[in-house]
Amino acid sequence: MEFRELSDGEWDAIKPFSPPKARVGRPRADDRLTIDGILYVLTTGCRWMDGYANPLWLL
Repeated sequence: MEFRELSDGEWDAIKPFSPPKARVGRPRADDRLTIDGILYVLTTGCRWMDGYANPLWLL
């Protein structure tokens, strides 16, 4: 199966379920990139660490 990033419409459907941004502490990783990274691993069947070889998934 070939991976493709979330479309804007798909992201608009998922975005309301993401937690609110914290007021203190370390800035959060971008939610959309995080979800795309998880979907990449699940779609391609690669190991989690294999995703880090591609700079797109370095969060």
